[in-house]
Amino acid sequence: MDKHGLVVPDLDALLSEVPNLLGFVPADSLVLIGFEDFGTGSAMQFTMRIDLPEPEHHVAAAQYLTEFLHGRDTDTAVAAVIGGDREQQRSLVDALGSALDSQQIGLHATWTAEMQPGEKWCCYHGDGCEGTIHDTTASHLAAATAVAGHRSPWGSREEMAASIAAVPDAERRQWADRLDTWRERSAGKDGSLREASAPVFAALEQLRNGEALTTEQAVAALGALDDHVVRDMMLVRREPGAEQLWTLLLRYAPDADVEGPAVLLATASHLHGDGAMASVVLERARDAVAPASPGPLVELLDRMLTLAPHHLRTLLDELADDAGLQLN
Repeated sequence: MDKHGLVVPDLDALLSEVPNLLGFVPADSLVLIGFEDFGTGSAMQFTMRIDLPEPEHHVAAAQYLTEFLHGRDTDTAVAAVIGGDREQQRSLVDALGSALDSQQIGLHATWTAEMQPGEKWCCYHGDGCEGTIHDTTASHLAAATAVAGHRSPWGSREEMAASIAAVPDAERRQWADRLDTWRERSAGKDGSLREASAPVFAALEQLRNGEALTTEQAVAALGALDDHVVRDMMLVRREPGAEQLWTLLLRYAPDADVEGPAVLLATASHLHGDGAMASVVLERARDAVAPASPGPLVELLDRMLTLAPHHLRTLLDELADDAGLQLN
């Protein structure tokens, strides 16, 4: 179930589901949730989050969020301000309301001190609009995300980022040495796509069977992604359970080899409705290749993640018809 297809009956339910929508429990955040036909079916179109900006950046943050909404089927947005001083964040809410109004998008803004069960929330618009955050660990959305293969929400965004963080440098240097050796042995080979991608499929099969990979097997899978055709084929094939392999490769890869597994993991996460993980992976890739001069794959990934999951899925399905990406 795509989380963005959820129909939400009321604000109490919506705000309580924010950890399930994001995949982690947010703190000191502004969460923006866009709807089409809000109140008459309330089809959710997207969920996005930013850190609470400093007061001098409130207008810039509002403009950034509004640009993200451009071209989307959204007529109403619900903003959840989480943490900070309620009144100090009012200028952020006012700036966001003005920016969205220019796009003919209505805004309903709320505030809560913490996104925890039992916490009270209230609206910035008064009129007795208030409620309580509920425990949604057993909600329909939580169950749907579990069926889709997602774990329970992370305790924080930092905890999520730690799950894909680089292993100690000494271990990555060992991988770099073994990767150099693998490349020397593979140099000059001109086999078929099936042969070139064999290390990746072998690693996937072993992981799906519940068996751990040796370092040599994992290094071979990472090395196979040097071939952009292999990488593109894995991108469009969307192999079941591949996120486990991409995560492993991302954590152990030398900085120069992070982009391949990062693109694959972030794309898979985004397609499954886990935009928060996709965003964290993108940040990891940017940090590895230097934020000031991102590589071509990082720039491609940045553009891909601006697409709604169903639009990205359609694009990849079209690319999958390319004869050059077929196994013969």
